[in-house]
Amino acid sequence: MTPIEATKKVKAQKPEENYLVIRLGYSDKLVFPYSQGMQVITALNHAEILKDPYTEVTRISPLSKGAFEVYPMSREDYVLTKTANLLDISVEELQGQMKNAKETA
Repeated sequence: MTPIEATKKVKAQKPEENYLVIRLGYSDKLVFPYSQGMQVITALNHAEILKDPYTEVTRISPLSKGAFEVYPMSREDYVLTKTANLLDISVEELQGQMKNAKETA
């Protein structure tokens, strides 16, 4: 599959809008279409943390403001990342292949 074919396939699968990334913890990031991500943010405003350690008392506490981070992701970045994943290459490799394809066209 060529990078151009892979890009067309990715673009056909998702709505044409920007995305919202919600980072939970150190490295876990959730990606949503923007409108759905806003619904998750609304729900998180009502969330609490359940702490259930093995040897201690179970507690429910408020969700701290630093528990998650939210930032936008452009549709272009989303498509680029998904296309690179589909081709099992890095985003940088894909960008190089796309540049070479444009130069030879």
